Amino acid sequence: MQIKMILNNYEEKSTIQHENEDQVAGLTGDQSNGANRSS
Repeated sequence: MQIKMILNNYEEKSTIQHENEDQVAGLTGDQSNGANRSS
């Protein structure tokens, strides 16, 4: 199932991206970016 592998890989990258955004938001003191994000 090639498509499922691609989807899983995309979701994994997306999650990492969101975690990075949350870290940046925390460093800048702006929490709204992470808090208002729809998962």
